[in-house]
Amino acid sequence: MITDLQDGEFARRYAMTRGPIQQTTATSKPPSKSAQVTNSRMIPLASVELVCAGIVFLVALVLYGWTLAPTVTLTDSGELIVVARGLGIAHPPGVPLWIILAHLASLLPFGNVAQRINFSSALFAALACAMLTLAVAELLVTASYLSAPKRRKKGSQQSKKIEQSGDAHLILAAPAIGAGLLMAFSRTLWSYATITEVYSLNTLLILVILFLMLRWRRRIVEDRMHIWTASKVGQVALPITRHDTFLYAAALMFGLALGVHHVTVALTLPAIAVIVCGLPLACHPLGPSAFAAGNMVAHHGQAVSGLFLLQAGDNRSTVY
Repeated sequence: MITDLQDGEFARRYAMTRGPIQQTTATSKPPSKSAQVTNSRMIPLASVELVCAGIVFLVALVLYGWTLAPTVTLTDSGELIVVARGLGIAHPPGVPLWIILAHLASLLPFGNVAQRINFSSALFAALACAMLTLAVAELLVTASYLSAPKRRKKGSQQSKKIEQSGDAHLILAAPAIGAGLLMAFSRTLWSYATITEVYSLNTLLILVILFLMLRWRRRIVEDRMHIWTASKVGQVALPITRHDTFLYAAALMFGLALGVHHVTVALTLPAIAVIVCGLPLACHPLGPSAFAAGNMVAHHGQAVSGLFLLQAGDNRSTVY
């Protein structure tokens, strides 16, 4: 697929996210006036993604705050409020990460204790909707890189006009915002975002893990496209990096998520395997050292959650 790419396609897309490519030949032609106008109108993709996520976050937070439960609700709400306020343990081994975050929320200077902890659920759910927006944006950007050769083969003039006019950002923003708002207005998430429950935080952590893995995949694709484009136009490519930081961050979040709801977090493993195995080994070889380091970081995240549990169990009561 990479050998069929056309000159300049990924150079333009890469410049929107990473900046210009270093030039080495003195015979390079200066960009045309139309190209300068097009580049001046381009907004970095990172800014578009953040704006989309911010819009979804604000809409979801206002929605959940407007419909927030004013006091204790049914099921496990009362029990969780008690243990969060007193740093206790609910349903051993408990949910230590949620307990410590809900305890911090109970210290907020507004409303009663139940309303404050209910607001933490609304905040986690709104952040989860924003993370879904970012995850969808990552998928769309990566897909645009990989599908460009097919569009160029067909000679679609309409796609060229869209890219040059800047409407490509609208094509990216509309599905991303739509996905985030659909999740925000979904019955299941909305019902848990207005009461005291652990599921909104659990959803947030799962989406953070998926976002980090998708960002890792996108960076790898960008680097490969950059190297190919630079070799085609006689320019020097930036040195390729492994981007292991995203993997380690995802492993850390996975370990922390085990301190909230370990059963549903384990269901993300097949999705992570698909993302990793979907890339050729030549593209980003993952040796035993990378997996060992990721496993170690994940255990560190789990250990942090365990410290909360031990600290609470020393001098606090247990609620079954």
